[in-house]
Amino acid sequence: MEILDSKDSTTFIVENGTPMMFTVGAGAVPKAKSTTPLSKENKNKEFAHWFTEDNNYPGKIIKAAKADPELYPMIDSYAKSLYSGGAIYGQFRMDNGKLVFDRLFDTEINAWLDNSNIQHYLQEAFIDCKTFSQAWAEISYDLLGNGKGHVAQLSIQDASFCRYGLQDPKTGFKTKTLVSTEWANNKTDWTEFHTIDPYYRPLQQIIESKKDVVYYPLVSPGIPGSSFYQIAPWHGLLEGDVLELSKLMIQFKKYYLQNGMSIKYHVEIHPQFFEKKYLDKWTEGTHKERIAIMQAEAAAFNEVVTGIENSGKVLLTMLDHLKNDPRMEPFSTWKITPIDLKTVSGEYTNDMNQNTLIKYRALDFDPAIKGGVSGDSGKIGGGSGSDARVAWQVHQIFNKPLQDLVYSPLNKVIKHINGWEKKYPGLTFMNENYFLATQDQVSPSNRM
Repeated sequence: MEILDSKDSTTFIVENGTPMMFTVGAGAVPKAKSTTPLSKENKNKEFAHWFTEDNNYPGKIIKAAKADPELYPMIDSYAKSLYSGGAIYGQFRMDNGKLVFDRLFDTEINAWLDNSNIQHYLQEAFIDCKTFSQAWAEISYDLLGNGKGHVAQLSIQDASFCRYGLQDPKTGFKTKTLVSTEWANNKTDWTEFHTIDPYYRPLQQIIESKKDVVYYPLVSPGIPGSSFYQIAPWHGLLEGDVLELSKLMIQFKKYYLQNGMSIKYHVEIHPQFFEKKYLDKWTEGTHKERIAIMQAEAAAFNEVVTGIENSGKVLLTMLDHLKNDPRMEPFSTWKITPIDLKTVSGEYTNDMNQNTLIKYRALDFDPAIKGGVSGDSGKIGGGSGSDARVAWQVHQIFNKPLQDLVYSPLNKVIKHINGWEKKYPGLTFMNENYFLATQDQVSPSNRM
């Protein structure tokens, strides 16, 4: 690609001697102004704080996700489902009124995708977009001495490391991203990178910036009302009691298992047992000596009723009659009652399942894709394989916009700069989404 600047500030982008496009107005920022009003929430600050005054809202999200045994695995599984079969590319065409996608295999493009490690880019982008509803794509741009440009690599910067600079007061654009690992420590040693606004001719902005590294924000529409950062729909879990309730129920189970589960039997022994067995040691013994005798009996009982090696042993107890009973009716001097642990057997299972389902709904993730939740009802296929199949197909349809967002640097910028659009008009990068089929729909030779 060759870039020619004329005297009247018209920029021509030329490939193989043929103008590919032209734009009017030099400068890294487009001539048009952003209609986004200037934010006053960061007045007297050097950069745009991420919601909270301590500028550590991402840290709050990460801490909450790590602390919950279900939340982070759900987000991780969601990101993996978005990646599905990974990146493919090709051209669309019409065939008898139907839109057909023809896949392409180009050695240059394949080599570029491999060198750019596109698999990592996609996975990291999906994780950040789902966690924060935004990500920062990093485009490494080579402006060669002969006037030709080339994108060398596409990668993702960890979203928790990124903060926007303040808006340009003249245009309203966000033109800076500040990167640091020390935001939580209130340190101000950051690295600054030029940032484009993807809404306004991103290709022109990157070319005219003449920067070797340019940030391309991937903003997934979240809750309206913020000039800089997004709030992911599931972030409502952070403000409610769902995560706290999960923590409390798990703690309750833990303490109950540690304490309640250690007591399996309630043993009642009549004092006459000790009188008959221990004679004077009991009747004339001190309080301390009697306690020692009872503890020895309890230890002997535990030895018989616990441990696999003690299975099959015999426990002997004593029958006696009350001293003043004229009928001399025998009675057992021991009464052994097993403790019924109904709570541990599932009293709170439904509450925990309901809590899990709330998290799934907040993430817009059908639990059938992960195998369902114990006790869950109202499934599409009644718990059958069709439940997961239909849920997966709906999931892929709903997430097409997010996949398109992650591929936008390739489709809006890189394919033009690297000359691939000229070689393959209408070239499109997209995700290969797997679809589940019933066994009768797949030939035996294709079954795994």
